[in-house]
This record gives sequence, C-alpha cells and structure tokens, in this order.
Amino acid sequence: MKNFHTELQEHLLYLYQLKNIVRYNSRKRLVNESVAEHSFFVALIALEICEQRQLDDATTLKCVVKALLHDMPEIEINDITYNVKEKLNLRGLLKEYEDNFYKKKCSKYADLMINNDDNEVNNIVKLADIYSVYQYVTNEIELGNRSNDIQDIYNDTLKRIEKLGGVK
Repeated sequence: MKNFHTELQEHLLYLYQLKNIVRYNSRKRLVNESVAEHSFFVALIALEICEQRQLDDATTLKCVVKALLHDMPEIEINDITYNVKEKLNLRGLLKEYEDNFYKKKCSKYADLMINNDDNEVNNIVKLADIYSVYQYVTNEIELGNRSNDIQDIYNDTLKRIEKLGGVK
C-alpha cells in the first residue's frame, strides 16, 4: 500500500510531463511555450474574465479548475493544434479520448471536464484559451517572428475571439 507522500509524488511527476510538451511544435517559433505554461495562463485569464464579470466564487473556481486541467490529456496525445483538429475533423474522436482520460485520471473533476454544454463556465474557458493563444502569437510577432504560420494563427485567433464575443 502506497503512502500519501508516494502517491502525491507519482501524481506530480505525471503532471510535470505537461511542462515537457511544447505547443506549436511543428511551427516556426522564437519562444517555446509548454502545455503547462499555456494552462497556467488560461487559468489566469479565466480568473480575470470572472472578476470582470463579477461572478460568484463557485463559478470562478470551476472556471479556474477547468482552465488548469483543460489540456491534461495532452500528456498522452501531445499538442494537436486547432487548425489540425479542424482540418482532420478530429473533434469527435478527441472528445471521446479526452472524456475517458478525465474519467480515469481526474475522476473528481470528470463531470466538470466532460460537460461541454454551452454554459458560462465552458464559454469563459474557451475564451480564455483563445486569449492565451492570442497572447502567445502576439508575443511571437512582437519578437520578430514573421512566419506565415504565426500570422495565420494570429488571424484565426482574432476571428475566434470575435465569434465568442471577446474584445480584440
């Protein structure tokens, strides 16, 4: 029987893998961003959106937790960019995989993570996720990255922000 310390240590080492997964790994980029960094920024952005909307603590906590955990399945499937998911029509297949992942690895939060109804928590986390992409590609452009890939992601991100009702 494992003790608490051993279980926690194993869990933390498992989660630490998110730090080693580089986002946009097939794109020209000047600065690497790990999935762990991205999730952190999504959580901070979600928190800010909740504060601006003056949401209650329970809703805010759900948004922050969902933001922190939203890309955890990438420990097993790696980073698959938005445009690849769309081009290859992977949304349904990935959703099934991710749902099973959350049931097995994050059972306490599985309902929160699996529920993708069009509700306030999901919309805030989606918007925060897109703003995190915007933050990253804007930084790349400001650092001098003039690649078509980064410009395409930037343009697509602006459209996605507008579609979700965010402000550019």
